[in-house]
Amino acid sequence: MSAPTSAAGPLRAVNVARLLTDTAARLPDRDAVVRGRRRLNWRELDARASDVAAELRRRGLGRGDAVLVHSPNHVELVATMFGIWRAGAVFAPANFRLTPAEVADLARLTTPAALICHADYGEHAAAVSDAVALPGGTLWLGAAADTPGAIAGLPEMSSPETDAAVWNGDPAWYFFTSGTSGRPKAVVLTHDRLGFVVTNHICDLMPGLDRDDAQIVVAPLSHGAGIHLLPQVARGAKTVLPTRISLDPAEIWQLVETERVTNAFTVPTILTTLTQAPRRHGTTSVRCATSSTPVRPCTGPTRNTPAPCSATCWCSTTGSARSPATSRSCRPTSTAGRRRRASSSAPAAGSAPGCR
Repeated sequence: MSAPTSAAGPLRAVNVARLLTDTAARLPDRDAVVRGRRRLNWRELDARASDVAAELRRRGLGRGDAVLVHSPNHVELVATMFGIWRAGAVFAPANFRLTPAEVADLARLTTPAALICHADYGEHAAAVSDAVALPGGTLWLGAAADTPGAIAGLPEMSSPETDAAVWNGDPAWYFFTSGTSGRPKAVVLTHDRLGFVVTNHICDLMPGLDRDDAQIVVAPLSHGAGIHLLPQVARGAKTVLPTRISLDPAEIWQLVETERVTNAFTVPTILTTLTQAPRRHGTTSVRCATSSTPVRPCTGPTRNTPAPCSATCWCSTTGSARSPATSRSCRPTSTAGRRRRASSSAPAAGSAPGCR
């Protein structure tokens, strides 16, 4: 389907980077991203995104140019995402667990104008450079500030970079499939479509999401967790990044308690690992965790323990300080439930006990 147009031409879309621009203006001093002892507020995150956007523009990148990104979850990765969009370029993140040859294949598929790679994955960067021309060169995440091309060492802009003008149909994200049925494909997510996704998340999956919420990231930001990040940014909710690359249930549960985490994106295998692991920390702040696929049916909540549910959310049934209308953030997997408005006071047909 072609992008909507008017008699005057293509319709203007809202750049995804506008989510960060507006939140930084509205909540400049609130926590935006937390990882270990490092905390960035919204103003600081916005400034770093501008530094990335300015550097990409200086290297000749702009609207429609793909930027291949290879990195585990990192504070600089969040700034990079929005910097790419601010410059009008296309975010093309690879799963950091792929081999150098597999990432090189993705580069051939998307013909990126530049590569942004974590410093620990030099072999992957070399493979990409051998596979395709990179007129915009390579930038490095997680590198010391004095490293050439380091994101941490980019010049600080005296004023924010402007969000590039984009139109309906302009690609924002090349979303790579897993490749389980063949070679990975790049699904094109446009700025306007991502706007709909964010609105749907806020209105249906997570009604009541606001500045007092916090999410914990337990899956790669290169995939579904990156989509889940967008409504958090739109509403000013804090994002918490664990310090360990591999899933560490003990660290996750500790962060849930100390950072008062309310939501997360997860998948059944991760959810099962977390719920079955011993935990010595409070979880009453958790309201839901969205999942890309149904998770196992409710076995019944225990004291101070979220119940895994047969809905698209993992629900805390131990009570919430939120109003009843906003604490009913779990959406059932049934078609009837998905059609039910988030403001409904009645449980949806087929919803699990405690999931409202």
